Amino acid sequence: MKISSKISFLFICLVMGLTSCLNEDDANNIVYFYDEPAIFVPDGEKPFINTAYEIFYVPDLVGNTTLKEGDLLWTSFIVDTSKPSVSHSDSEYYATIGFKYKPVDSASVMVPEANAEFEAYLSDDYSETFHSAVLYRSSIDKILFFGFKQAEKADDDAYIYEMVMNPKIEDSNGYPSLYIRAKKSDSESASRWKDEIIFAFKMDAFVNYYKDNVSHTGPVKFNLKYKIGTDNDGKDVYRGFMSNPLSWNVTGDS
Repeated sequence: MKISSKISFLFICLVMGLTSCLNEDDANNIVYFYDEPAIFVPDGEKPFINTAYEIFYVPDLVGNTTLKEGDLLWTSFIVDTSKPSVSHSDSEYYATIGFKYKPVDSASVMVPEANAEFEAYLSDDYSETFHSAVLYRSSIDKILFFGFKQAEKADDDAYIYEMVMNPKIEDSNGYPSLYIRAKKSDSESASRWKDEIIFAFKMDAFVNYYKDNVSHTGPVKFNLKYKIGTDNDGKDVYRGFMSNPLSWNVTGDS
């Protein structure tokens, strides 16, 4: 991917409850990235990250033996657009400065074929209550990133998440609904963040289902719901995102 001489997104500030924001200092051509999702995509010994905007070279990761290709990261860094780009494989990439990251855990969305299978998922041990759930619109390929806060979470609590599609259209807007659920876990693969937990869902299966069964063209539209408690009869209560149905212009299509 060849980088243009001027990054076209310098003045973009993401809104609607998102925390990512880009700012430019006109005098120094400095671009600040905060709370930005990325995918680690090394080329040999050259470390790169793929973001929702561009691919960047990351000199701070030279010699890093912890990360593997395809690892998801939550990052903060700076780019100086006044400095020459890094040439590699006949392309040019801006280099990051002061790169910071945390690994992000992920899971693949589940797409049941029948309603009975969907209801079985809703009765499993993913029964923890959410305080809030936020979707970050900086998606990469077919991966969506979320920020989750659990209702009763100690600092050392770790969680595993699942997302399940209801194969039956249940809302009057006519689009599929996806349920986000959580459980505490001591597994090494569980997400351990002190406050808000950043987590990603790989949406390939749902995107394929949507294009095969709902619409071949246009953005992918769906409802998101997460558990906020139980009613007097002990049944789970789910809250829909205020922006339902969400509209997603999917990148990474083949």
